[in-house]
Amino acid sequence: MPTENAKRTVLIIGAGPGGLTLANALQRKGVACMVFERNLKTLQHDIGAGFSLATGRIWLEQIFGPEKKHRLSKIMTPVNEFRVVEDEETNGESEGKLLGRYNLGSIPKIKKQLNGPLLAGTTRSCLMNVLNDNLHPGTLRLGWECRNITENEDGTLTVRFDVTTTAGGEKETRTEVGAVVVGADGIHSKVRELMFGPRTLGTYNQAVWLLLKRNIPPEVLDFSKEENQACWMLATKKGSGIGIVGYPTSPTDFEMCYAYKLSNEQKNNSTQNGNGRTWQSARYGSAASREEALERMKKCPGVLGKVARLVESPQELIHISLGDASLSLDVDAWHMGRVVIIGDAPHAPTPLAGQGCNSAIGDACVLAKHLHRAFELIDQEQVETNSDKLISEAFLGYEKERKKYGEKVCKQGRHLIRSRIANLAMPQTANSPRNFFEVSARKWLTYLMETLINTFPDTVAHGTIKEIKAGCGKVDFDGGDNDQPHDRHGPRLWTMLGGKGFASRSGN
Repeated sequence: MPTENAKRTVLIIGAGPGGLTLANALQRKGVACMVFERNLKTLQHDIGAGFSLATGRIWLEQIFGPEKKHRLSKIMTPVNEFRVVEDEETNGESEGKLLGRYNLGSIPKIKKQLNGPLLAGTTRSCLMNVLNDNLHPGTLRLGWECRNITENEDGTLTVRFDVTTTAGGEKETRTEVGAVVVGADGIHSKVRELMFGPRTLGTYNQAVWLLLKRNIPPEVLDFSKEENQACWMLATKKGSGIGIVGYPTSPTDFEMCYAYKLSNEQKNNSTQNGNGRTWQSARYGSAASREEALERMKKCPGVLGKVARLVESPQELIHISLGDASLSLDVDAWHMGRVVIIGDAPHAPTPLAGQGCNSAIGDACVLAKHLHRAFELIDQEQVETNSDKLISEAFLGYEKERKKYGEKVCKQGRHLIRSRIANLAMPQTANSPRNFFEVSARKWLTYLMETLINTFPDTVAHGTIKEIKAGCGKVDFDGGDNDQPHDRHGPRLWTMLGGKGFASRSGN
């Protein structure tokens, strides 16, 4: 029999950045919640790679407030500049020729309105632990794998879990009851599968090796110095079919991304595998491919090669398929009944675009706002028969704010993968130049980009701020209904970015 507490509790499936951010935002607003994560090791230091936070940093600083903001700054490194370095395969003998230097973060208007860096790098495990430490004790439960969701007569939901109880992997079945279930369980979402059946969001002809080098000594690379607070992109050689990018994450960590194209054999040998796609080629993601990637990274000029040469074993590389990413879920709504999905579950931008974490955090904050309003109205009316309608309206409000944006981010990711021009000016993918003309065009494009930024900084700032505003939306974490700065929690997000203030409680 569901308790009264269960009728006001949100059950969150998945303890990634979206799930833990949602829990933090809900608890700040006084909404009860629990988070369930199937991976027992999700908080361990050696799990996952890094994130580049833009809108995500701004959302999180609003949730934590000035009194706790320092917890975030301790695990982040500013990234204000993009540098395009010519590929020389020097084995560490050269810093590499700089083709382009896009110093967006130094533009005064951007610095003033963002009140911080353009991007902030962070290590996944560091961010997950800071988010978890900010929750009420006992909120997060590890080793709980969602298996099924059923609706009860009173409108609440029962979630059945397989719970790993020992290190040996033995499991037992347990259930939890709540008013709402949120699937924040990533690109292979079990919650999404229960709602809509098995889905593959999309396929691409590229894959990625990620390298996160932790605990780099400051005498080797000191990321507290502005000269090292940049994202390096390798302008690879004609016909190489690879792309290499790197940037600092948490203060002593650095992530490198090695993108490579799949052969026709690898693409043709792919098979559907339940709620995603698995590539069956022996070469794809193999030990040989891993070693090849690391050796190629070590030959990079400058900072990229310096970091790669610190790696002792190819086993430090993590493989990610782009075959499952970069599309949004093709359905009219992201909810069904009292179940809703956020983050990579409904929209999975390519990891090469660096927007997955940002969009998941944004989804979480917007959904928290609408759920808080729904529970407030339910409590005011004290009529449970209207709760389904109010929760449904909350989901619709969340989707109205985030669905088009999520689709836009995925579309931009697809454009990044496919566009020849974009990859010449900002080489992030495996679309290397195909001929001498494209090699020459890359030099001109990088020069023009740098000149544009230096000559028309206000125009560039306007476009940059506009994009960040689109990702931030209008969320009032402090429950106020005016657009004046709040004494305790600092300036409101939309006002800080030059907007006219947050939506009021009535949604106007």
